[in-house]
Amino acid sequence: MRTGEVWHGRTATPYEGVSATIDDVTTRNVILSYDRVVDVNGVQTIGEVMTQKKFNRMFEQIVYEQGELF
Repeated sequence: MRTGEVWHGRTATPYEGVSATIDDVTTRNVILSYDRVVDVNGVQTIGEVMTQKKFNRMFEQIVYEQGELF
């Protein structure tokens, strides 16, 4: 995970359907901003600091492969 990457909320999590941009990464935490307001346990937020362990449980990186045109 790197600053600037966009990850997507995993199915069946509070972050399902949310795109999260990594603003910063420390040795333990990931600082995120979301593409919309997220309701997590009754708290509405557009960003969050979470542990890397929780981040890996809640989000996945979708890699798009570019196909050949011809």
